[in-house]
Amino acid sequence: MSRGPRRGTMPSGVPGAGMRVIETTARRVARLRFSPDGGVLTVLSSQPVDIGARNPVPGFTAAVRIDLATGAELRQTLFGPSQLADVSPRGTYVAHVPFQRVGGEVVVALMNLVSGSVVVAGTPPEPVRFPMPRPPLDLAYLPDGQTLAVAAGGITQINLTNRTRRDQIRYPAEGLCPSPDGHYVVAGHNYLRARVWELWRPPAHARSRRTADVPGETHWRDAGDLPVSATRMAASADGRFAAVRADGIHVGRFDAREKVERVLPAGESPCAALAFSPDGRVLATADGDGRVAFWDPATGELVRAFEWGIGPVWSVAFAPDGLTCAAGGDDGRLIVWDVDG
Repeated sequence: MSRGPRRGTMPSGVPGAGMRVIETTARRVARLRFSPDGGVLTVLSSQPVDIGARNPVPGFTAAVRIDLATGAELRQTLFGPSQLADVSPRGTYVAHVPFQRVGGEVVVALMNLVSGSVVVAGTPPEPVRFPMPRPPLDLAYLPDGQTLAVAAGGITQINLTNRTRRDQIRYPAEGLCPSPDGHYVVAGHNYLRARVWELWRPPAHARSRRTADVPGETHWRDAGDLPVSATRMAASADGRFAAVRADGIHVGRFDAREKVERVLPAGESPCAALAFSPDGRVLATADGDGRVAFWDPATGELVRAFEWGIGPVWSVAFAPDGLTCAAGGDDGRLIVWDVDG
């Protein structure tokens, strides 16, 4: 189900150069994704969901696409409620895992956010769904936009082009973090060391020794462990990783993964989200106290801090050109500002 364009509000007199407040129809702004040209921002909305448990649990219920030039909502697409969701790199699809089982199975389903419709295929058309071997704990689009990684006991790969599923990675991942360049995926765990997987494609003329391997498809190569246990992580284009731990944010490099370079101090409220700038020179963190901080990951220095009085901040993201940043809180409220403003 979807709703058509709605005008967002951008109050005048908001302090801060190049800063806007955009009110949306989302509930909690749980995740953010800029389009490749930076003109559209997609919001994943979450809210408490009653699934028959003792207490309501957080669930994803909608995606909202916003035209940043005008602040207008292009479309709100309702789905789920779902335990997991991720937006494709172009901001045009959402992959999600509904709480409700289909035919007794846990599935990954797809929604088209441009049309607001369920993705279908076949004759007659049927919704595209991918049954999972176990209930997933996380899922993430890889940067190619054609592959989904799903943490479901091991790591399952879903090829969205030919709609095939491969269950070849046995690491018990609880969180997934692809690097922006598509070279690595970090598989996190609360108690085990995070594992790095290097992604590679064999030459088109290569012949695999295993019939399960198809030349040209993405292969995963175990590249060793990171010196941290964590499920909330970020990776930069210049080879750094950041992992949220109780004692702070651990920052290191993939090419020197035997040690952590530095630990950024933990705030009074836990870090709710983190993101590297496209050039990797800034690490943004957001917390439940309503603060967004910019850190220099190379030195550990706090560069800038922002507080807008909007309550907890649950998400943060940079535009692809690195010139704009966005953060989201409760009641569908977005802050969008110029990084150098």
